[in-house]
Amino acid sequence: MKVWSDRRIIDNKAPLDSFSYPLHYGGPAVWEGMRAYVQEDGSCKIFRLKEHVQRLRDSSKIIGYNIPYSNAEIEQACEALVQQNGNKDLYLRPIAYLNVDAESIHGIQTKDLKLDIYCVPIPKLHRNSEKGIRMVVSNVIRAYPQFTMQAKTPANYADITQVQPLLDQTGVQDAFLLDNQGYVVEATVANFFVVKGDVIMTPPNKGSILPGITRRTVAEVLGDSALMFSKYKKVPRVVEKDITKADLYTADCVFLCGTYAEVVKVSEIDGRAIDGDDSYFRIIQTEYSNVVRGRK
Repeated sequence: MKVWSDRRIIDNKAPLDSFSYPLHYGGPAVWEGMRAYVQEDGSCKIFRLKEHVQRLRDSSKIIGYNIPYSNAEIEQACEALVQQNGNKDLYLRPIAYLNVDAESIHGIQTKDLKLDIYCVPIPKLHRNSEKGIRMVVSNVIRAYPQFTMQAKTPANYADITQVQPLLDQTGVQDAFLLDNQGYVVEATVANFFVVKGDVIMTPPNKGSILPGITRRTVAEVLGDSALMFSKYKKVPRVVEKDITKADLYTADCVFLCGTYAEVVKVSEIDGRAIDGDDSYFRIIQTEYSNVVRGRK
């Protein structure tokens, strides 16, 4: 593991005091997940680096704190980490956090966040198999305005601890979460798409979902009518729509998407098999790989 911390790259985890403010109170902190891919020419490139760094910056603004590095400095630090790790597929996790102790809760004087960036080789994910993963719809609510999901902050993901007992009980790999109206908005750490015929639906960005960079990339590929028609003779219609449980149960195909998991098919939801036409999922798997590997 390589870590960029205080303008230097170290070989171990950055030191974290167990009496730190973020550990006790869930913030202030913001983070990002990025992937670097080996390209066709043998180089290694971070996918959508500028977009990820800007989202990190935006997250810090939303929670009212400052990252004391420019976007260019953060991008350079990420690229230096990739060079240190050699040409292999990598996962990067920048995290900016308030570096004060828990007793400072009523007397914080600084608005500046400390920044560490972790970089590790990424393993092949078993859940990326063609078989797909099993999921349930949980009763856990992740909704605006209780959660400001436009900010990628640890506090917004604390509800994973509420979901985990359900996953352990049912033996499934992930769960969908709801908004205040009972619509399905996200998986625990991923956006999702629902395919029905040539219509591909995804929840609207109304505050209850993270505006995913992978989600946007998938939508761009599916919306490239020239590519879809010339290569696959299929032209889908991608729409943002409030998603119900019935939309999930009657779908031809459902798939998750996110930086770490990439694109993952869902094979079962609440004990109901999702086993219709999965051709759009297979197209996205192929074309997403082409995009991140520099083949497109």
